[in-house]
Amino acid sequence: MIEQLLPSQVSPPEFAVSDLLPHAILGADVVAVPVQPGEDDGDSVVLGPGAAALGDAIATDLLGVLEAHRATGKTGEIVSVPVPLGAPDNGELRLVLLV
Repeated sequence: MIEQLLPSQVSPPEFAVSDLLPHAILGADVVAVPVQPGEDDGDSVVLGPGAAALGDAIATDLLGVLEAHRATGKTGEIVSVPVPLGAPDNGELRLVLLV
């Protein structure tokens, strides 16, 4: 059996599940928000829980970003939103992933 080890300079990422809103998790530099295909009523996509508060906190129209990228909400689709200045509640936030 071959044992694979990560090089010493690489550490595995840490993951956490929390009841806090995505932008309020202190120390998190990346947050992911779910995106689903819209219903037949004309919505192109639907953002998951916490997305509205996150968009407000980083002063970004997340639905507008998805529309600009022509996102469909299909499985495996990822849209990255850089947050160079962080969020008011979390100055370390640098990237939002719409997945």
